[in-house]
Amino acid sequence: MSKAVELIEGLEAQAQLDSAGAFSLDREKARQKMRQFQLADPHRYVLLLVEFATLRGARRIEFEIDADDMRMRCDAVLEFEDLDELYTSLFVDRSGEGIRARRELALACNAVMALNPKFVEITSFGPKGGVQALLRPDAPDEIRAIEAAQPNGTLVHV
Repeated sequence: MSKAVELIEGLEAQAQLDSAGAFSLDREKARQKMRQFQLADPHRYVLLLVEFATLRGARRIEFEIDADDMRMRCDAVLEFEDLDELYTSLFVDRSGEGIRARRELALACNAVMALNPKFVEITSFGPKGGVQALLRPDAPDEIRAIEAAQPNGTLVHV
């Protein structure tokens, strides 16, 4: 056994666990990093939205598409953290369905930005209240809690 291994084992034997580690990423830096990577066909963001909703337990998904708008409604619910930590979900452990759903939503939002929309607005209401995010290609994201009582569900408007 090398001196380094002996030293590490000796220190570990005398040590106490202070805390389990995790790190946070700046949302804007994560967003900028994500924008460097795009899908081959950004119109497939719709499929990523379906995957997000399904992973969040949606039983109903509806699309309304016209010449310049896409609206997806589903009965899945988002919380403030889902939108506040949207882009960082790509850089953390993806083992849980909640994180995987958030990751699919982040990939969908990133893909749609390649189409240069005016905005992407995500509004969701659930038992803990509501949350709304306004994402634009040329401005920082705006995320806020909403107090108004609405039926549970999420609307994504591009």
